[in-house]
Amino acid sequence: MHSQSRLPRRLLSCSLHTLRQLLKEAPAPGSITHIQGWVLSVQHLKNKSFAMISDGSTHERVQAVLTPAQAAGLSYRTSVSLRGKLVLPRRAEAAIQKYDLEVESLELLGSSPKDIPLQNKYNSAEYLRQHAHFRPQTQVSASILRLQSKVLQSVTDYFSSQDYIQTLPPVLTSSDCEGAGETFQIQQGKAFFGKPTSLAVSSQLHLECLAMGLGRVWTLAPTFRAEKSTTSRHLAEFRMLEAELSFCELPDLLTVVEGIIRAAAKSHVDGKLAAALSLSTSRNPWPRIRYEEAIIILQDAVNAGKATFTHSTCMGSALQTEHEQYLAKHFGGPLFVTHYPMKQKPFYMQKEGDSAVCFDLLVPGMGELCGGSMREHNHHALLSSMRQQGISIDEMAWYADLRKYGTVPHGGFGIGFERLVGYLIGVTNVREVAAFPRWL
Repeated sequence: MHSQSRLPRRLLSCSLHTLRQLLKEAPAPGSITHIQGWVLSVQHLKNKSFAMISDGSTHERVQAVLTPAQAAGLSYRTSVSLRGKLVLPRRAEAAIQKYDLEVESLELLGSSPKDIPLQNKYNSAEYLRQHAHFRPQTQVSASILRLQSKVLQSVTDYFSSQDYIQTLPPVLTSSDCEGAGETFQIQQGKAFFGKPTSLAVSSQLHLECLAMGLGRVWTLAPTFRAEKSTTSRHLAEFRMLEAELSFCELPDLLTVVEGIIRAAAKSHVDGKLAAALSLSTSRNPWPRIRYEEAIIILQDAVNAGKATFTHSTCMGSALQTEHEQYLAKHFGGPLFVTHYPMKQKPFYMQKEGDSAVCFDLLVPGMGELCGGSMREHNHHALLSSMRQQGISIDEMAWYADLRKYGTVPHGGFGIGFERLVGYLIGVTNVREVAAFPRWL
């Protein structure tokens, strides 16, 4: 017996398709079709009514042409099932929708009372955050969420083409790879798993374990930071795109990151931003400067009266967002800054003199988009770094063990996924990109 025969008759007899699929197939005018979706607007004339229909699968719509009787009871966000004949719209309307649907039958699936919190008008970002469960119904938010899906598919395809293995590291962990203590602790009557446990601030340490067996690995995992921040660049919960590579050097990491950003940007943006991205991504490779050179550029800008900064530009000081944005603007596009002072960086980064073998990718309008480093693969050097930074060797023995048996040069990086999508569409506030933003 075929498995299909077990399905309800209704599922066997109907043809389920989305509005995006319908428009992509481009059926001939006069075709009879069936669409389901939500009403975005209704216009009533003397003998006809018109309703814009969307099902969320695409930003495009179909205009339903109805009789006044059919349109009775329709309002913003009413859900309907329509059957009718596709016709070409009038020339003036062709730029808005590809087809009109002359409705033969209509079924009202769900009514939408007039007191719906999300009205068919401009709603401020703050108002939408207060009604986050309705926000995906807005045109802007829906477009961002569809773009996120496309970007993720492009990133997945890129990693697959380069022989990376997608992995699923744990979210519950007893390790804080950032070492800042800004973790969400799991509270139990006794320590979870026999030791203090928190939500992961990064998947890096576990990805390093996986890379020692699989060579090249990546993940897109939920990440949590218990840091109070009111900036437009930080969230308490976000998605981190992370990768770890065995048998690599720092230039290899930069090349991979550049490849990912290019893959994500390709064909997913329009208009002026697309032109700007095309220009900035056409340079191969993107500029690569050391931290010391970045500081000199900032100091020269101050001395020449070209810029003023709130934070220090002294050699050895940390680069702040204002510095990062100036550097990206100065170079006219994305650039890598490498070899920051080791005293600013975590214990696991490879050391080269007083510098860490690391990098940040800076982009216009945002600042840091990605950070990464070569990991210290020498067992004795790692233990020394852990002692210097007060990291418990006993608690991190499993991590140090990776360097005792067949260690190899390896490195990795992390990209805030919401920041990446925001950069591609020109939205600098990550709260507008996350479907359900969380911040402290």
